[in-house]
Amino acid sequence: MHQRNNKQVVIVGGGQAAAQAIQSLRELGFPERITLVSDEALAPYYRPLLSKQALQAGFEPSDLPLHPATWYKERDIELVLSQRVDAINKYEKTIELHSGEALSYEYLILATGGKPRLFSNPRSDLSRVHYLRTVDDAARLRALLQPNRKIVIIGGGYIGLEVASAAITSGATVTIVEQQQTLLSRVASSHVSRFVRFIHEQNGVIVKTGSTVEAIENTSQSVSRLRFGDGGEVLADDVVVGIGMVANDELAIDAGLGCGNGVLVDEAGRTTDPNIFAIGDCSRRSTHPFGANLRLESVQNAIEQARRVAAAITNTPRPNAECPWFWSDQYDFKLQIAGVWTGEPETVLRGSIESGSFSVFLLNDGYLSAAESINRPGDFAAAKRLIMSGKRIDTSMLTDETIPIRAIVKSTSSD
Repeated sequence: MHQRNNKQVVIVGGGQAAAQAIQSLRELGFPERITLVSDEALAPYYRPLLSKQALQAGFEPSDLPLHPATWYKERDIELVLSQRVDAINKYEKTIELHSGEALSYEYLILATGGKPRLFSNPRSDLSRVHYLRTVDDAARLRALLQPNRKIVIIGGGYIGLEVASAAITSGATVTIVEQQQTLLSRVASSHVSRFVRFIHEQNGVIVKTGSTVEAIENTSQSVSRLRFGDGGEVLADDVVVGIGMVANDELAIDAGLGCGNGVLVDEAGRTTDPNIFAIGDCSRRSTHPFGANLRLESVQNAIEQARRVAAAITNTPRPNAECPWFWSDQYDFKLQIAGVWTGEPETVLRGSIESGSFSVFLLNDGYLSAAESINRPGDFAAAKRLIMSGKRIDTSMLTDETIPIRAIVKSTSSD
C-alpha cells in the first residue's frame, strides 16, 4: 500500500461542512496542506437544493457546487474525488482509501453527512423505490417527474413534502403516505402541520396519515402496488422514500471513536481522539441552551461547527454559539424554523393561519425555545435573537401584532 505523506489536514466529505472547514482554515491563516476526499465526483455542493430546485425541469448540475474549481486551486487544496475511505488508523494517523492508497494527517475532519433511512420490508419489491441524497439521485428522480405519472411518497417529513411539491409542479399525481397521524409529526407544531397538509391537499396531493405500507408489489404493467396495513392499496409508477436520515458514522465506529446516533464531539468539534474532529450531519454535540448531544441536520450547524474546528486547529478564539435554524420551500411558501423544541411547549400564534403568513412561537416556562415562521422572515430573524437572549418573554406581546416584532426584541435586550 503506497502512502502519501505531509498531508497536514484531511477532510472526508463533500458537503457544506467540508467546504466551510476549508474556507475557515485558510481565512484563519492555516498554512499547511489540506486534502479533501469525497466518494462523489463533484466537489462539495449545496445539498439542500436536491429536494428543491434540482428537481425542476431545466436545472443544471453546474448550479450545485459551492465553489468553482479555481477556488480550490487558489487555496492550494487537493481534491480527491470519486474515492471512498475504507478505514481510519488513528494510531498511525492515516486513512485508507478504497484504491489501497493511504493519506497521512495531523488532523482529520469527518464531514461524512448522512444517508437515507431505508424502507425495509421482506415482502416488497424495491426495484422502483427511490431515495434522495446525492446529485445522481436528484437527476434520476427529476427524469421521473412527468405529467400524469403516479408518484407515491412514503414519509411526510421535509424531504417527502418538498419532493411532493416538485412532483405536483411537474404535473405528476402524488400520494403521501405517513404512518404518524400528522405530517411533520416530530419536527413541527400542530399549527404548521395542519397548514402544510391543507396547502398540499389544495394543490392536489392525496395525503394518507396514520397509514403504514405493508408491502410493495410489482404488477405485470410495470407498476408498483402498495398495500397498506388497513387493507387499502394504491398503484404507483414510482415510489420515493423519505423516512429520515441516519448518520454516516461507520468509519468512526470502526475506528473506536465515541458514537451514538452520530459521532460524539465536544464544543470544539473534537471527537474522543484529540486529532480527529467531526462536523455537520454526522456529528452529535451539546447545543446550548437546547440540550446535550443533539444531531442537527442543517446548513447553519455545518457552518458553525466547521468554523469551530478551524479555530481549534489554528488555536484561535472559538466563535460564539449561534441559534440553530432550518428552512423548507414548498410551492409558494417558505417555512423558516429557529431553535429546537422538545417535550410539550406552550404554543403562541402570531398572525393568521388563513392568510398564509404567520408565526408559531414555542415556549417552555416563559423562555422561547423555537419559532416557526411561514412567509414571515422578520419574525424568523427576531426569533433567533429572542431565543439566544435566554430571557423570559411576555407572551401577550407576541400575540399582539400592533407591537412590532423589533420592539419585542428591543424590550427583551434592554431587560
